[in-house]
This record gives sequence, structure tokens and C-alpha cells, in this order.
Amino acid sequence: MKKIINMTVLFFVFTVLVTAGLAAAGTEEQSSSAAVKQWPSGAVTIISPSRAGGFADIHSRILADYLQRTTGVPFAVVNQSDGGGNIGSDTVRYAEPDGRTLLHFHTSFPIAAYTGVYDGDPKKDFTVLAATQTGGYHVFITRADAPYSTIEELVQYARANPESVKWGAAAGVTSHFMMALLEREADVKFRMLDAGNEAERVTAMLGGFIDVTNMGINGAHQHALAGNMKILGVIGDKRDKNLTQYPTIREQGYDVAWAGAFGLYGPAGMDPALVTMINEALKGYGEDEKAKEALDKMGSDFTYMNVEESQAYYFKQFNDIESLAEEFGF
Repeated sequence: MKKIINMTVLFFVFTVLVTAGLAAAGTEEQSSSAAVKQWPSGAVTIISPSRAGGFADIHSRILADYLQRTTGVPFAVVNQSDGGGNIGSDTVRYAEPDGRTLLHFHTSFPIAAYTGVYDGDPKKDFTVLAATQTGGYHVFITRADAPYSTIEELVQYARANPESVKWGAAAGVTSHFMMALLEREADVKFRMLDAGNEAERVTAMLGGFIDVTNMGINGAHQHALAGNMKILGVIGDKRDKNLTQYPTIREQGYDVAWAGAFGLYGPAGMDPALVTMINEALKGYGEDEKAKEALDKMGSDFTYMNVEESQAYYFKQFNDIESLAEEFGF
């Protein structure tokens, strides 16, 4: 009799637990479904792993402003440049996959991963949401009093004076890769110095501590007009549409180009329906007059890509960067 009662009690407890589990699962499923019925469902944080006022930060703020105006929901750009931007990337990597914490950054993000600077993997630890802006054209620059005014003259000078040209870059990220590409294509060796971010590199060059570096074409053009810099070549596959007087490096005989496009990322495991909603929120970005004007000032533009196109574009970029990192000995 006691055994029968015990079995009845156990069966009752088991039934309660299963029912509670199914109810919880149902609630979770309903909650998940509710989460993807609308985006954004609340304030969104865009992590920019860069310093405030810099090139990447400004691009992130242009995007955030557009999304805030068109959705009516607050979008806050948070700068997390510590650890070379790794802390910012990890903030998104370990965030809830609810579309409320996003990463907006350029090719320094996958480069850091594939050179060992960052231990995350863009392919596995993040979700590609959308292509955003092109990064705008970058150029190689030198001081106005340098003994070379073109890429060919720079290459010939470096060959005649091995490792005498002090090249400022940020070790292991985009500027380093740009320099390494020219070294490979020209079969020449520069003396690379870790000179920090763009603003720090420009200051170092104007102060005579480095001889050559890269920076955005608009800022470089202003320095050229002021007479303290020379633009050696555009690091793109074509000339900048607004500054056509500056030739590309390819036009000067060296196959060096870099597409520094920005991307919008979330943590891994995001609901596909949510990913589509975030991506489609950018459909009108390229036609928005305020955004177009701001991007144009940065030498940038935007062409909408859907989820599949965005992911194919960035995964190709990830694979290309991974191959270059191996080739360059990272």
C-alpha cells in the first residue's frame, strides 16, 4: 500500500515538473517570437571600438542618427577603444542576442582576430547583420618636404636607402596590412614603427618621427592644401569621385587596394527573423539626404545589401584577410 502511494506521489511530482517545463518552454517560445515581431523593441547600443571623434566613431554616429530618426527609438554610440578595441568587440560577443547591443566597425575587426590580437572569431562568435558604409578612400601620405612625391619615387628611394623610410602604422591592424601590401607588390622593405591611431600617426609624421603613413583622403586633402603634406596615392580600386586629382596606387603600377567597408554585427545565435529586420532597417539609408551629406563629407557612400549579400561579402573579406595574415607571418 505504501509503495502504491509513493508511486502515485512520484507520478504526480513528475507530471507537475513536465507540465511546468512545457509551460516554461512555451513561454520562452512566445517570448522569443514576441522579440522578433518588432525591432527595435527598446533603446539600442552601438559599440564603436574606437575613440570618440575618430574616423570610425563618426561613421557609427551617422548610422545611429539615421536609425534613431527613422525608428523613433534611441540609439546610443558607446566608444570602447581599450585593448585595441577588443573590449568593445567582446561587449557584443557576450551580449544577449536580442538586437539591443550591436558592433559597428571596419576591417580592423577581422584583422585583429586573424593576427592573434583578438581571440574571437568573426565567423563563429558574431552574426553579420548588414553592410553599412564604405570606409571612404585612404591615401598614403608624406610630409611636404619629403624627397619623393609619388609611389614610384618612394619605392626607388626605399630601394636605394634600405629600411630608412620610417613607416607609421598600428601594428597588426589595417594600416599595417596596407603597408605590407605595398612592400609585397614593390619588393621593398620599410622600417615599420607602431605609431597608434590615425590622429597619432599624423601628429608623429608632422613632427618628423615617421616619414609615411595612411589616412582618410578628405583629411589628407586639407593638409595638402595647407602645404604640410603630399598625397602619394589612393589606396582604392578607383579615384575618389570628389578628389579625382589624386591617382590610385594601381595607376602608378602597384596592385595595392583596400576596401575598408564598415559592417554591423551582433552576437552569435541571433534569430534569423531578427537579423532580417535589422538589415531591412537600412534599406533607405542610401537615399536619406542627411545621411548622404554626412557620408559624402567622409568620402563614403552606401549601397544596400540584403542579409545573404552582406554575409557573402563579409565572409569573403574574412577569408581574404585570414589568408593575408598567414602570408604576412601573423
